[in-house]
Amino acid sequence: MGYSYNQMAIEKDPVSRLARRMKLRDLHVFHAVARAGSMAKAADALSVAQPVISKTIKALEQALGARLFDRSSRGIELTGYGQILLSRTRIAFAEIDEAIKGIEFLKDPTTGEVRIAGPESMTIGLLPRVIDRFATAHPGATLQVLQANTFPLDFQILRDRKVDMMLGRIASVFEEPDLEAEVLFQEELVAVVGRTHPFARKRTVRLSDIFDSKWILAPADTAAGSLWSEAFEAANLPLPKVSISTFSMNLRNALVATGRFVTMMPRSVWKFTAEHSCAVALPINLMLRHAPVAIVTIKGRSVSPMAVRFADAIRAECKAQGLK
Repeated sequence: MGYSYNQMAIEKDPVSRLARRMKLRDLHVFHAVARAGSMAKAADALSVAQPVISKTIKALEQALGARLFDRSSRGIELTGYGQILLSRTRIAFAEIDEAIKGIEFLKDPTTGEVRIAGPESMTIGLLPRVIDRFATAHPGATLQVLQANTFPLDFQILRDRKVDMMLGRIASVFEEPDLEAEVLFQEELVAVVGRTHPFARKRTVRLSDIFDSKWILAPADTAAGSLWSEAFEAANLPLPKVSISTFSMNLRNALVATGRFVTMMPRSVWKFTAEHSCAVALPINLMLRHAPVAIVTIKGRSVSPMAVRFADAIRAECKAQGLK
């Protein structure tokens, strides 16, 4: 009959037969409909007629033997089957994207894109130094930097393959089985004032001495706020009155520079921004546990060669700054 043993095995394998019937274009249409929430909107986005979209989705559902979307007067929503297909094929598309980037890098090693996410403490602290180092060595590369918080263990942007890596503080015990964390250094919290603050030149300061100051702190009921709360508890002090509650490091630096406020921030942020913000770290041992700062990636996922080089630049900058 002209069949080899392997060909016969493939024909008997229902998964292989299904894979041969599904085209990459069909999955691309499926993703467009899932994003748009409407056949008509997906058709506009792909510049094709709506019947083409409807026919493609119907054929895909028939091939899978499962309904991918629930239709109603309000539009369409993914079914449980559709959600599984979306999450798995999203990974497949991300891997194809990385493969293309790898090929492009081999053709021209001077170019490539890196996507990284991290909290504001990184984007105003360590990252500008890293980016300067990296851009000098790789002028043809492009960077996409997104803001996302790692400390409350929110890694969805990474799991969705929207970034190559995340950089920031993580929990001391990292329990994310699908992710890998490479600890770069241990971060500590410091109390900071402006250079004209009355305590800026004092050699000995206790937390109780500045307890009645105008404090700028993160909300106490958050992961970041729990750290400064622990500092006061460790010093057997009640929580202070917070004059300004904010997550913004830029706002803190601007207000601390006036000499009228006190704040707590990661030492690395103070280290990298002190020159511009006129901030002074007070000689107070806050008796806090240190929080690890890490590069977080998806376990087993291959990233582009340029992303590997960017991670190398992060490690090199940490070593150059004596962070450990």
